[in-house]
Amino acid sequence: MYKSADTQIGRFELIRELGRGLKSVVYLANDPEIQRPVAIKVISGDGSVYQELTDRTAAVSGLSHIGILKIYDLGRTENGEPYVISEYIEGTSLEAVLVHRKFKVEQALQLTLELLDVLEYAHARGVQHHNLKPTNLILTPENHLKVTDFAGTRSSTATAFLAPERLKGIGDERSDLFSVGVILYLLLSGHRPFQGNTDATIGFKLVHQHPVPVAAMDLELSPELDHVIGRLLAKNPDERYQSAADAKADIRNIQSGEGPASPREIPVDVLDGISFRRNGRSVLAEKDKSEKKFKFRLSKLALPAVIALVLATIFLALRPLLKPLPATPSLATHIGVPEFAFETRASQPSPRRPAKKKPAGTAAVSAKSAGVSRVTTAHQMVAVPVELRQPFEQCLMSIWIDDRLAYSNVIRSEKKKRFLGIGAANQGYLTMIQAPAGEHSIRVEIKADRDKFEETTELQTLFAEMSGKKLEIKCEKTPRLLKVEMN
Repeated sequence: MYKSADTQIGRFELIRELGRGLKSVVYLANDPEIQRPVAIKVISGDGSVYQELTDRTAAVSGLSHIGILKIYDLGRTENGEPYVISEYIEGTSLEAVLVHRKFKVEQALQLTLELLDVLEYAHARGVQHHNLKPTNLILTPENHLKVTDFAGTRSSTATAFLAPERLKGIGDERSDLFSVGVILYLLLSGHRPFQGNTDATIGFKLVHQHPVPVAAMDLELSPELDHVIGRLLAKNPDERYQSAADAKADIRNIQSGEGPASPREIPVDVLDGISFRRNGRSVLAEKDKSEKKFKFRLSKLALPAVIALVLATIFLALRPLLKPLPATPSLATHIGVPEFAFETRASQPSPRRPAKKKPAGTAAVSAKSAGVSRVTTAHQMVAVPVELRQPFEQCLMSIWIDDRLAYSNVIRSEKKKRFLGIGAANQGYLTMIQAPAGEHSIRVEIKADRDKFEETTELQTLFAEMSGKKLEIKCEKTPRLLKVEMN
């Protein structure tokens, strides 16, 4: 790679380094012939990379849009490394901005509209970007977006922002729209929807898993945003928006308060007890304000719950005498998932990791040992409240039901002090999981990187409708403890 200590590339005088990636470095330089600043991107590679750059540059050389960085020329250094000369724009990469903050809804939607406008223009001329990511988006001092690297090589793509079909080496304009969905999710939540420590982990999630809806992480966000992001992030390109213009239309409708132009007909329940979508109509469900209010609601349902439980027990006991039980349905067809999960026919199970040794007092409770047989019906779904008590400022809670990921979210807590300001009190967090009625294996994992805490435990339990029970999860730093019970 060209060294920053060098002072010149060709006729261009290097001024300073602007940024550096795994396979490239960008310099601010001066063109002495016409006395103008330019940006020079030097790419690690050989003749084949240079040929790819030449082909891509020829394809995008005719693009002229206010939101696209202009390309002036390309060449090769004395070491044979290819470089691209482009327009220099004052501003900061979107990646650098996101390190410090997430965006308000209005600005996130406006930047997304600008990005879609660029793609609509480029796609109409047969040009795809292939490599949309925050490092290739510049936020100008006037808060407008400038798209760079239209002539970039495929080797520089970032897996976390790729459409699933790009992993197979195929794709079209709709693949760029998937990348827009990842970027919009990041702008609104401050997190990438598909995370992992390796490209293999991220790639698996891209193909098989669905991110937590943005409206589930922030109650101020409209569930209508889940509809737009969901269509952008659909695994199947046929389920995505078919053009940038279609996505722009829905975003503009959200800005005007009308909502998406053509909501999908599939009724969807989004986990967390946050967002519910039925027959194309979206509403925001309020979380319980306190444990006291939650318990009060349960107490009002106590008598109906007992009656329903008795009737259900009698029915389930007699049903085997009437006809054979149907095959247990796939859990993926029942667990509430974001709207864009419906384009796949089946969810792939997450890889099972060996469970760590359980702390004393956390032995699994088997529903079978209590004399209850496992019965699962195709239409009897049970929503179970989940209460987490944990002492960390930030942790990742993941819950698997029968080895299928049912819930995963980063949980942040405000610092609270105990009496006289000594020690941090455990923070409460309430959410919801959903599964068919019957016996299930529950696996809970809590990871708090800052506190070097990572514990996993399992529970064999029964999901019974109107049981009034909740899944209680408790963590302690000292002693290291992860306790899971159904009470």
